[in-house]
Amino acid sequence: MQLSATGGNAACNGFVDILDGGGFLFHTSGDVEVALCPLLTPAFDASAAGASAMSTASNIEDTTAAGGTIDHAHLTTSGSVIASQMTCGVGTGEVQFSDSLVVAPDALVRVTAFTASWTVASLT
Repeated sequence: MQLSATGGNAACNGFVDILDGGGFLFHTSGDVEVALCPLLTPAFDASAAGASAMSTASNIEDTTAAGGTIDHAHLTTSGSVIASQMTCGVGTGEVQFSDSLVVAPDALVRVTAFTASWTVASLT
């Protein structure tokens, strides 16, 4: 299914609105928490062309990470309900890290940018 820009914006805005006050939750391959970076309210800017950028008015970070090797990430609601799962990697994946997926206990984990998007097309 393809979405028009109007449909893509509505879908994207509806999704990112449930993330207000939620967070990025990073897990090991065994689903053990490595770090939790809380999101702002609002968490994302209004959608345009089916995409919405994470609000970066302040740092999105965990200053006392549990530590471990990150395998995947979840976006969660303010009630800690998992809304999305994403791949993680160094230079690859939906969530990219600059140098390593290994996080030491009590290390800083910071999310600097993220965009949620839906594929939109000019429909005929």
